[in-house]
Amino acid sequence: PHLFVQAPHASDAIEFYKKAFGAEEVAKSHHPKRKADQDVPLILHAHLKFGAAEIMVCDDTADAGPNVEATTAILHLQTNNAEAAIKRAIEAGAKVSEEVSDQPWGQRYGKVVDPYGFVWSIATP
Repeated sequence: PHLFVQAPHASDAIEFYKKAFGAEEVAKSHHPKRKADQDVPLILHAHLKFGAAEIMVCDDTADAGPNVEATTAILHLQTNNAEAAIKRAIEAGAKVSEEVSDQPWGQRYGKVVDPYGFVWSIATP
């Protein structure tokens, strides 16, 4: 998935995902049309890895493509300790939207909303 973050905050979001979820930055490219007129160059694409999962993070600009504001999704992370993962996300700036609890499908499961409005479900089998 591509996460479009309100410009110019993609760089901040990348740092949040590293701190909150242990993301690894694989690659990053800056927006070629906007590099010169910005104090902080806008992110065209940043490739992040969360274990085996991968996402792209981008600054949302008028020329980023079709309107993505109506897109909804929940990003899911599987971990060995849901409570510790949610605590780490909260310490980085996320807000709890669902406390961790045992679920009927056999997981410890909770949700957070990151500072950029994306919902993350976090579970332990």
